[in-house]
Amino acid sequence: MRILIDRDSRNPLYEQVKGALQRLIVDGVLNPGDELPASRILARDLSLNRGTITAAYDELVADGLLYRHVGRGTFVANRDQLTSVLGTARPGNRAAAGSIRWAELYANDPLKDQDPLSPQIARWAQRDGMISFAGGVPDSSLFPTDEFRLALNRALKEEGPRLLMYGTTAGHRPFIEFLRHYLVERGVGATPDEILIVNGSQQGIDLIARTLVAPGDSILVEDPTYYGALNLFRTLRARIIPVPVDDHGLNVDALERILTHERPKFLYTMPTFQNPTGVSMSLERRRRLVRLCADRNLPVLEDDFDGDLLYDGDNIPPLKGLPEGRDVIYTGTFSKMLFPGIRLGWVVAPAQVIERLAAAKQAADLSTSLLFQAAMVRFAQGKRLQRHAAEVCAEYRKRRDALLVVLQKEMPEGVHWTKPAGGFSLVVKLPPGMDSAEVLTHAADLGVIYQPGRVFSLSGEKGLLRLSFGNSKVDQINEGVRRLAKAVRDEIHRNQKASGRRLAVAGAPPV
Repeated sequence: MRILIDRDSRNPLYEQVKGALQRLIVDGVLNPGDELPASRILARDLSLNRGTITAAYDELVADGLLYRHVGRGTFVANRDQLTSVLGTARPGNRAAAGSIRWAELYANDPLKDQDPLSPQIARWAQRDGMISFAGGVPDSSLFPTDEFRLALNRALKEEGPRLLMYGTTAGHRPFIEFLRHYLVERGVGATPDEILIVNGSQQGIDLIARTLVAPGDSILVEDPTYYGALNLFRTLRARIIPVPVDDHGLNVDALERILTHERPKFLYTMPTFQNPTGVSMSLERRRRLVRLCADRNLPVLEDDFDGDLLYDGDNIPPLKGLPEGRDVIYTGTFSKMLFPGIRLGWVVAPAQVIERLAAAKQAADLSTSLLFQAAMVRFAQGKRLQRHAAEVCAEYRKRRDALLVVLQKEMPEGVHWTKPAGGFSLVVKLPPGMDSAEVLTHAADLGVIYQPGRVFSLSGEKGLLRLSFGNSKVDQINEGVRRLAKAVRDEIHRNQKASGRRLAVAGAPPV
């Protein structure tokens, strides 16, 4: 079985392996029932990461060309299944079923070469017994679903079919009024014409970027940063410039140096419980940041996606809440503290900016659900929202504390991590020379997964990994870190053995 890999190609390696195997099946080189090499063996033969081979196998299984037999291996599907999938595209006829050349249509898709690890991680997460630190999501078992159902019923009873019609693009006025008071508690004041209701903060970031950025324009982002924003900016064909993050958030000194030779369209930052690191920017640094950006006429997009989840210390005002932060564009959401599925978020910005963003939103999806906005107003009455926030913060604090304790107990020497005062995530830094993507494949075999650094780091920092603890119980956190620590120790031992072999070869006398 011959598979050629072009490492200079723009096509991802896993797609090259998948395409080669599919051609071997179509051409009859691989026949129904043939066993494929184990992923570890094929990865070794092709000098590839095992995760690359696993990703190719997984997609071919999903396409119906391969099947897995637990405990035995991976095999080519039976003849009937191949005929069902490929039609007449069997030996002697290479024309695939259908006539549209899809690859040509999406040849210019800016995300077509995205890292195959993200879909692979999603597939691993579905395995029985897998402990996942990969998704920065809340725990659905903490959702007050019965109370929210009552709020939905009240909204329908009191406002009726009107809530099932299209709404105004700006948002449901009662929800905007509720939100104004809610934001004051976060330190942000706004008039109604300075607020736009959006379908989650992700849509807010999308509308802002599409309004301000043309292909080739530059955007400043923290490094590391939220990979959802990175992918969004890539779809706009923007030039993404990293600004380093340290233990106190975005490095303003580094930003100032960058601005001496760059003219970006805006800066994207998460000053509170930054994703993925969990670190927060000090008040002094926040003030310096907004003053610097105002002096350079640089818009700031502040993503306050989990600012309500504070576990230690005092609340620090968002950039938007500072006297110097009047022109900051501020996005927020209930997705981390409450229900991600209702997709309620907001943008706060100067009125003239909101007017342009509303026009962009109207072109995209007209409006955000009136029903969910009306239900949220009713749910929040009687301080139910504040009580829920206190309850989930107490629970997530326990999980954060458990994670910090078990990391200290289990991780080998040379491994370090951030210590967030809130939010869902922290970053672990492995010893020099280690690649978290390589460790991930072994960790998945041991039953634990995470987000590797190459997904969220623009500078290519391979030794980072993100652990998100929001959706894991304390016992899962403890067991998951034990599995992860074993994977890290095994990788350290493997590297030491490999280094020893290289030294032995280098020091061997000539034969």
